Amino acid sequence: ALGRLEDANPAVELLTTQDPAQARLLANHLEGLNAQRKLLCDQVTMAAEAQLRENPLLLMQPALVLAHPAWHGGVLGIVAARLTERYQKPTILLCSGEDGISRGSARSVEGIHITEAIAAQKDLLLNFGGHPMAAGMGMETEKLPEFRRRLAKAVQAQLANTPPEGEEPTLTVDAWLGLADLSLGLAAEMEQLAPFGPGNERLTLATRSLEIVSTTVLGNGEHLKLTVQDIAGNKQQVLWWGGAGEALPAGRFDLAYTLRGSDYKGKRQTAIEFVALRPVDDSALIAASLPPAWEVLDWRKEADPAGLVRSLTGNVIIWAEGEHKQEIAGVGREALTPADTLVIWTTPPYNDVLREALRKVNPRRVILVCKMPGWLALERLAGALKFVLNKREGRVSLTALAASVGERETVTRLGLEYFMKRGQVRVLEELEGVLRLEQGNAAEDESAAVVKSRFLRLIEESAAFRRRFAQLQNPLEDV
Repeated sequence: ALGRLEDANPAVELLTTQDPAQARLLANHLEGLNAQRKLLCDQVTMAAEAQLRENPLLLMQPALVLAHPAWHGGVLGIVAARLTERYQKPTILLCSGEDGISRGSARSVEGIHITEAIAAQKDLLLNFGGHPMAAGMGMETEKLPEFRRRLAKAVQAQLANTPPEGEEPTLTVDAWLGLADLSLGLAAEMEQLAPFGPGNERLTLATRSLEIVSTTVLGNGEHLKLTVQDIAGNKQQVLWWGGAGEALPAGRFDLAYTLRGSDYKGKRQTAIEFVALRPVDDSALIAASLPPAWEVLDWRKEADPAGLVRSLTGNVIIWAEGEHKQEIAGVGREALTPADTLVIWTTPPYNDVLREALRKVNPRRVILVCKMPGWLALERLAGALKFVLNKREGRVSLTALAASVGERETVTRLGLEYFMKRGQVRVLEELEGVLRLEQGNAAEDESAAVVKSRFLRLIEESAAFRRRFAQLQNPLEDV
């Protein structure tokens, strides 16, 4: 806090003085600066988030570049790190000074060398420096729009040279353990892998199906201590640094964490530190321990599946997407409702889409027709966007748009980004998954080809899943 807000030298004096009264004064001064630093961080974070809400198109960019004249330069790196973690994108925050110079800090994600991306714009900069994950820079404020545009291309070029990964940010878990397995002995064994740091990260462990028993706020109201319990009644305490104010799950959740040994008041104990959590559905937990409740009929090789489907009686819903909806008068995933019988007419693009469909319908019987899409996804998306703009006043849910293409939502969003780069459509607003679009009129961005390439790679992933789905005797066993 001292170095970010004032001169850092008093910290040395605090640690070396032999005068208790002087030490107390210095400690109080440092404590006050630390409280000021927290307040500034929160203020800059809220202001940056407000900019993103006001202009959601910024989130479509491969890197976030935000600026404000009132931001304190000493905390920009901290807040940039927060936003990078939240949005999984390189982030640059700048303070635009009265002298016409913007100065700031950058933080990056794995796979993006942020200093190289910044260095490619050195003709716009007054100074810069850093390493792959962080950097600092200064530039004339009037050059900021050009810097933002060119930086996006540089980051996009690095992404294009990165092997494709999952659509959503993922966390690699080294081992799934029960709470009863977490012991000082295990912590001591893991400490033998030290020193930890870049290139040798601490192992990430995880435990399934926990619930929160109690919470305690620590420090100056910034951290949390959670007491968690598993289904067997085993309990552990988890430290969540910076977790105060974060939303806690109401039900059960899977927890990822790190484990180490710690000395507290002269006693050796385990220290479990929060990494991430994901809520789980209690009903899904029960279902996971039981055989599937549905009867499966395989009509994938029937000569006239349409005739068989039309002869069905009772409460039946037909899940068909893309051009298949006209073949059988089915509904897309956005319109699925509970029914006794679910007919899967279109082969789903991925397991997560299939799971959500089964959860919505909760059928007693599932009939597999599973036709393969015969359309080109990009052309299909272009037609869907044209229909939305002309017939729906530009309003559509991302789920419905994905269903019209028969793809995952993340893939559909990337396709939408491609048409934005082409200048054919603009996203005016996105609220709770509902998009408001308008006709674009901008020139084509040079990075459109890169986005298209990424889109087509993900389409091939879906095609590979569908081919595997067709080969399985009972593809629902994997759900």
